Amino acid sequence: MAALRWATGSDREWVTAVIVLLQNLTLIGTGLLVVELARRTTGRVGPATGVFVAVLLGNFRHCFQFTHDCWIILAALDLLVAGLVWARPLDSSWRAATGWGVFGGLCALISPVVGFAWGILALAGGWRREQRVRLALALLAAGLMVAPWVIRNYLVFGRFIPVKSNLAYELHQSQCLQAGGVLRAPAFSNHPFGHNSEERRRYKELGETAYLDDKWRLFRDAVRAHPGDFVHRVTNRFLAATLVYVPFTPSDDNRRPEVLWLNRLTYALPFLCLLVLVCTARWRPLMHAQWMVMGVYILYLLPYVLASYYERYKFPVIVAEAALLIWGIDRVWQWLRATPPRDVEGPAFAVPAASTPAWKWTRVGMIFLLASTAVLVTALLHVCLRGTRGPEADQPVTLFGMQRNPPPSKASPFFPFIDTFGQYKHADWPGKTKSLDDLLRRRDQEAEELRAQPGPSDWDRYGGWATGPQLEATGFFRTQKYQGKWWLVDPDGKLFFSQGIDVVLHDSDVTPIDERGGWFEDFPGERADFRPFLSTSYALKGHYAGRSPQCFCFRDANLLRKYGGDWQRTYPELVHRRLRSWGLNTLGMWCDEATRLMRQTPYTDDIVPKNVQPIRGSTGDWGAFPDVFDTSFEQGVRAAMARRQTTSAGDPWCVGYFSDNELSWGDDTALPLATLRAPAEQAAKQVFVADLRTKYGDIAALNTVWGTAHGSWEDLLQTRQAPDQQKARDDLLAFNTKLAEHYFRTMRQAINETAPHQLYLGCRFSRQVNACAAAAAAKSCDVVSYNLYRRSLTDFGVHGNADVPLLVGEFSFGALDRGLFHPGFVAAPDQQTRARAYGNYVQTALQHPQFVGTHWFQYQDEPTTGRVYDEENCQFGFVDVADTPYPEIVGAARVIAGAMYRSRANP
Repeated sequence: MAALRWATGSDREWVTAVIVLLQNLTLIGTGLLVVELARRTTGRVGPATGVFVAVLLGNFRHCFQFTHDCWIILAALDLLVAGLVWARPLDSSWRAATGWGVFGGLCALISPVVGFAWGILALAGGWRREQRVRLALALLAAGLMVAPWVIRNYLVFGRFIPVKSNLAYELHQSQCLQAGGVLRAPAFSNHPFGHNSEERRRYKELGETAYLDDKWRLFRDAVRAHPGDFVHRVTNRFLAATLVYVPFTPSDDNRRPEVLWLNRLTYALPFLCLLVLVCTARWRPLMHAQWMVMGVYILYLLPYVLASYYERYKFPVIVAEAALLIWGIDRVWQWLRATPPRDVEGPAFAVPAASTPAWKWTRVGMIFLLASTAVLVTALLHVCLRGTRGPEADQPVTLFGMQRNPPPSKASPFFPFIDTFGQYKHADWPGKTKSLDDLLRRRDQEAEELRAQPGPSDWDRYGGWATGPQLEATGFFRTQKYQGKWWLVDPDGKLFFSQGIDVVLHDSDVTPIDERGGWFEDFPGERADFRPFLSTSYALKGHYAGRSPQCFCFRDANLLRKYGGDWQRTYPELVHRRLRSWGLNTLGMWCDEATRLMRQTPYTDDIVPKNVQPIRGSTGDWGAFPDVFDTSFEQGVRAAMARRQTTSAGDPWCVGYFSDNELSWGDDTALPLATLRAPAEQAAKQVFVADLRTKYGDIAALNTVWGTAHGSWEDLLQTRQAPDQQKARDDLLAFNTKLAEHYFRTMRQAINETAPHQLYLGCRFSRQVNACAAAAAAKSCDVVSYNLYRRSLTDFGVHGNADVPLLVGEFSFGALDRGLFHPGFVAAPDQQTRARAYGNYVQTALQHPQFVGTHWFQYQDEPTTGRVYDEENCQFGFVDVADTPYPEIVGAARVIAGAMYRSRANP
């Protein structure tokens, strides 16, 4: 691959074209090898060609629809078979033995599994024929071929690793991550070599050696704790490699059933043919060529059975599978016709003299025939029953595209497991929607409830404290410290506590449907009325990372069912009535703009600059940190605010603006170190180096403090290595402070220029925040915001104990008793406990002198099968996917709202 990239100038299309060409040439070579083996052993070239074509069709996707490295392994196995059958190098000369050893070393470098097969067969052949000197020579040559890579691994990892270093992860993946032990697509959604996965971040944090040591320890501990489970998984992998078809992608279980059943019926045939050959060898001894092919087949699959297996791993051994099918069918045919063995060419194809000249129907033959039939029928019954039952009772279900999977299920069949409303099919709970009548009945019932409970009686039109003290009315929201506590003050001059909710009618609530055929029962997206709710959307993380799969919005489909064709006009009105009735007075982050601009509930807006250069080398949950010194940052901020000139800017109902969300500030040296690791053209790095030059003057002075040996300031700019954190700490902290202050100051200035009457509500810090960033926020923000997923705010304080107003941008609690698979970041056992946790949390905020509001995340539950952006599928909502409010948390919110202002005003 490296040579191809170099030769083609890294032209992806050329590289792909060359790989496709080589892959097809390898398949042609494989076909010629199979046909020649068949000609030498059976004389039946036509049927052999037909069998090989059938094998290609059975592996159509791997042969013709993917470009991958399996063709290299296939080529190595082809050469291994040809060498064992025709060359027999250990019987020839020392030169041939040396060449065979060089080939064995290349096999090990291509694939340790092929190298393992070569080594065992070389040892067996050399020892059996007493060619031990030539065997030793071959092994020495193989070792010399592998030695440079072993030395490289020692220099990189500090230990001797023979060939590849990822065995520990594959063992951990099969033993700890994948139910049953046979790998399927969902197990790869968080692979360390994928983009934007948790494992990838952990891999980078620990380094490869420590990361793999950790995986090896987890695997070892799991096997020691449950050795029987390891044996069970090995058995499952053996069945999957030989008799039972297990598709890599779970959705293939229900896609094109005729193809699935054909795969199930034919999958076991190569292994059954191997059994036929072995069991009948006593009556008609096998040729050397047949033993060699069977040896390659068994030794290639054995490591995968013991360690880690999935569908694609079997593809390279099609040369052996095709040969076994030809020989097995031929042997049965000879048996039925009592045909004597044919004359063949060469010692590798000669039948030993002890062979029986003709076949006869004997008692032993009849017993073998019945036994073979019983094995085949048993295997087929196992496959058929396994295919129709779905997951075994009480076995975990492993799917993809969602952060948490369904609970262990006894459902038979399991698929489809999502009903037409987007709910989990295999469970029941209070409030579950089971029909269109349920939707319509609840719509009418809620209308009566909202008329009876319109909202707190002591609120003004904004949701401020109408019966509380009158302060200065400025026509816009502002902050004021009143009687020892920070408050918001609404445009009419009334004290205001922002009790808000996030993500109302946002377009993120869509779930992928690509690769998920068979997941959804009575899927509404197939009907014309619901096709507008099909879309494509970008995925940042997980199984679909970097792609824009086709998605569906069950939320909008249910709103159409419930409120009719005019739902897009009537539903936002209902949202405002709901929020008022429930005691929520703010639309928080990520709420539909049209709903906000109805100006019935105060709202927040956000500034998210686009097309900003990142600091290369910085990492985080949502991507790299923006380079605030690059001109693209200020341009992006001003452009974002300019888009609000005709919407929220100057609107009295707009409380203010958040900037970004959960930026990855890291610890107090993370961003400065990332900046120093960036290339020389990084604007932030140029500013940092300029500051250091101003401070130290001469590079030697900096070298003395940092313990470095830079030849010039230009050398420092060009280097990609970070200094010792302790020695450079003072300079790192100074730059971190400068960077943070520049970020918040730029945001503050842009808001002042476009919306001078609105508040700057901060950047919604997550857990990744440091003292420098918090102090900078306190200087420039009117309100400092945090996303705080915890049970209480009683002991919360800002870094440095700054006396500034605080706002919770996100918090939530979730439970698993309403058909969702993930409770979110703070779990509760049930809805009643969840509601109490909500009340307790808000109450601690009301008693805290600095908090001026709490915003719940989010209005509606996330999709059961995961939102497309990052696979979250949490029970976050005040309402479920069918727009049914959760009465427990709604009741808790009403209780809080009824006494909210009195509770905050009176300690």
